[in-house]
Amino acid sequence: MNVLLLAKVSLSLYQGSSMEADNFFFAMFFESCTALERLFLHFNCSEVVPDDVDEVATRLPFDVNCVKYFYLHFLVLEESYDLSHILCCIRSFPYLEYLEIQVGYGDDGIVESLDLEHFTGLTLNHLREIKVERFEGTPPEMQLVKLLLAKSPGLVRMLIDTWIPDDTIVSRPGAFTELLGDCCYMMRPKARKPCRSLLPDALSYLPDNIIDVILMCLPCKDAVRTSILSKKWRYHWCRLTKLELDESLWKTKKDLLNPTIKFTKIMYQLLTLHEGPITKFTLDVVHLASCPNIDNFIYFLSRNDIQHLELHLPLRKEYKLPSLLFTCSQLRHLSLCYCSIQHPSAFQGFDKLISLNLWEVNISSELLGSLIAHCPSLEELELDIADKSDTIEIKAPMLRLFDLSGNISSICLKNVPRLVKVLLYGDYIKAEDLDFAKVFESCPSLEHLLFFSLDSAFSAGAGYEAPTRLPLNLNSVKRFYLPDVMLVESYMLSYALCLIRSFPYLENLEIEVHVHYESEDDEDEPIPEPLELKHLSDVTFNHLKEVKLGCLSGTASELLLIKFLLAESPVLERMLIDRRYLDHQHLDTRLQIFAEISNFSRASPKAEVVYIDLSRALA
Repeated sequence: MNVLLLAKVSLSLYQGSSMEADNFFFAMFFESCTALERLFLHFNCSEVVPDDVDEVATRLPFDVNCVKYFYLHFLVLEESYDLSHILCCIRSFPYLEYLEIQVGYGDDGIVESLDLEHFTGLTLNHLREIKVERFEGTPPEMQLVKLLLAKSPGLVRMLIDTWIPDDTIVSRPGAFTELLGDCCYMMRPKARKPCRSLLPDALSYLPDNIIDVILMCLPCKDAVRTSILSKKWRYHWCRLTKLELDESLWKTKKDLLNPTIKFTKIMYQLLTLHEGPITKFTLDVVHLASCPNIDNFIYFLSRNDIQHLELHLPLRKEYKLPSLLFTCSQLRHLSLCYCSIQHPSAFQGFDKLISLNLWEVNISSELLGSLIAHCPSLEELELDIADKSDTIEIKAPMLRLFDLSGNISSICLKNVPRLVKVLLYGDYIKAEDLDFAKVFESCPSLEHLLFFSLDSAFSAGAGYEAPTRLPLNLNSVKRFYLPDVMLVESYMLSYALCLIRSFPYLENLEIEVHVHYESEDDEDEPIPEPLELKHLSDVTFNHLKEVKLGCLSGTASELLLIKFLLAESPVLERMLIDRRYLDHQHLDTRLQIFAEISNFSRASPKAEVVYIDLSRALA
């Protein structure tokens, strides 16, 4: 037969049908039914007559893996070839999920019990639902139901259509519940009113995909605790695809064991019990005195399709990660903190990695540049490289976000044609070494820039003067954010103005003024010169549309900056002034500041000044 797409079959077996044990026609019938899912068998006689007295085969010569639904109409539960052939079929349907039986009765009456030898070797590992119709509670029926319950480990529901008189149910309820347990009973339509329902709890009936969603929303510790809810939930957490381990798993009010010992025990249990892939894993043990050996666990993750990996290791002692980490070819997100890495010479790269985060990671500049270059799909890069002195060339053609904390002068953005956003947090910058032309060597798509450095960390030799502008204009930059800026003569302010002069198409400017808190040590420090108009020479804002000024307190330098921005921005639409610290001023002082700002001339007729608490607006 050529029936490769046949999905549903209905067969009627009449008296006199030939079903020889050695040549059972089902074997020939199923041989070409590779897509068969639903099979209906209708027994229209008391018994199918065999050609001889040979024993019926226990199973077909091959498994029929595609059958999911098996319906038996008018099955006679006698010691007959009916039941033997049916069990032969069931043994050959290893992925059967639904079984429906309508009980029938032969001419010889009801037998006292089933022949249990028929059920030897029968397992129903994938069976989820059973329906038994015309159930009258006879001993063979009770035995059949009991055997089906015992041999179906994945069973979710059994529905029984009871043809039992109402007075029998009322008089002998314990006999049925003791045998059948948590089953669902269906009465005949005419007798539904006295139906006795023994419904299991709702949690046991939840589909697997719903349980997975619930477990993924819980902390790891609570997800493991769900194993006590029911048998169905007991090991469900072992198939979680996302795991997050931190000190909350082992920290208790009575810490009798060393935290490292507790952590090692938990890791061993995960390795032993977990099944299936782990796509996301987070480990946060920064507060441990020392890092336990996690090499075996990294090996375990590398063989379980890990895609998102975050390792925040103890900050007190540097941990050297094994080279096995670089065999995780499916990685898409990698975050490492407080460790050392050295990729092997045979490293082929992370072809699918789109996000890389390295904080306080000990790696040479050469290897770091090589690692980034071997991630062709990288879109987000976050680095903390405070101790780097050698130049690190960033070659990432798909990169869109770059976040750097540390030595800005050590970075060279060599091949980043799609880079849109750059965040620079400088530490201890030597002005002579800072070359923004080298940093932004290849950034044709850069739109958003943040530049921050403490004035105390920005130093230069005697007589050094900061450049007034870059040797090239960055025409693509539209947004510029300067947090915590002191409006005094400084290298930080000079470099900020140098960048502004090099952004001719700047549209949004945000400046957060440094808040100075007086202390006793300030008396010995020289007072820096305030901002003057000479500092703002040659600065133009022909395309500036919006300005945000944060943390203003009404100083002369701040008012000078506001006056200059209003006067030199011909297309300005809105200036937002943060009033958090202004509101602490005396009312007369505040009104005087507002009046002075309102009298400043404005190059743009559309420009409006809005006073707002920016901290609340951002929240």
